[in-house]
Amino acid sequence: MHEPGSRETALVESGQVVLQCDGRPHALAAGDCVTFDADLPHHFENPGPGAARLLAVVSAGLRRS
Repeated sequence: MHEPGSRETALVESGQVVLQCDGRPHALAAGDCVTFDADLPHHFENPGPGAARLLAVVSAGLRRS
């Protein structure tokens, strides 16, 4: 988890990944992009036998909710 109010954006460059965010799985494939509240419990998993690449950027303290 990151600082309260943080946001994370991730782009799957190749392969497949599963984002586990706040206890819920989200299947992502090459070309998919997702943005979520990074202060929630989360992690990325590679479900396949092949390699996966993703780019993730965290912006701290942006959410104002």
